Amino acid sequence: MLNKCALPKKTRKNKELMRRIINNLRKSDAYNKDSKKNVSEIDTQALLVEPVLCLAGYDITNPRVVKRADRGSTKAQFDIDVYDSHGNLKIAIEVKSVKNSIKNDEFNINEKFEITDRNGGSGNLGLCCKNFEDSEGKKDRRRTIIYNGVTWECDSCKLTVPCNEDALVFCNYSGDGVGQLRSYCIKHLYRTPFRKDHLDEKVSEVNSNTAQFIPLLTNGRRWVIFKKDFIHDPFNKITVQDHAVAYADLTAKDFFQTIIKKLRNT
Repeated sequence: MLNKCALPKKTRKNKELMRRIINNLRKSDAYNKDSKKNVSEIDTQALLVEPVLCLAGYDITNPRVVKRADRGSTKAQFDIDVYDSHGNLKIAIEVKSVKNSIKNDEFNINEKFEITDRNGGSGNLGLCCKNFEDSEGKKDRRRTIIYNGVTWECDSCKLTVPCNEDALVFCNYSGDGVGQLRSYCIKHLYRTPFRKDHLDEKVSEVNSNTAQFIPLLTNGRRWVIFKKDFIHDPFNKITVQDHAVAYADLTAKDFFQTIIKKLRNT
């Protein structure tokens, strides 16, 4: 379902919208430089990401087409879901703060569009125990990441705890934006946690399927559209060169051709 007033042709109207988006980027960079506060992910989404979706022809005023994440929910969810006219998920978008385009941290893709190592991440996943008991027997939903087959280390408090093998899910390493998008894609496809003794079966299942939607990671400045099979081999690191369909900087001359038209034609 497209917004007829914003089809991706280089019309005068679309050129003006693109100029406003780039101006929003300049304002965001200036704010980040002059203020102790950073432009938030929500501001990045409103000022940079959603206008690009509009430029690609999507009606951002229609929640049947563009659906934002419920920020009050603790469930894993994409920041933006874009749906086709049949109600099927078409594009899954993870948004990071535009501040990260300067700091080069959580977005973990640098100016050369190389995935940078981040706390052991770089797009590879661990496993987390969705629900375990702490030392006092209380249920705790903090993330835990597996480092070997018998013990778990809490990503929050760094305490080693016994694992609950009944509630495993794939999980990204802290600060790894690429890994976060991969884990969310897998969770979208496979919502039910699994037992540890089903791990090989689950990995095989993930490797034999592809996402039926386009995974996109952006911080407003840098845009990366990944291949649908980038969820394969979840414990291995990935590269932009091998796993991306398209990547471009918002200010690049080929941004319209590389990203806008790809979003329109997916």
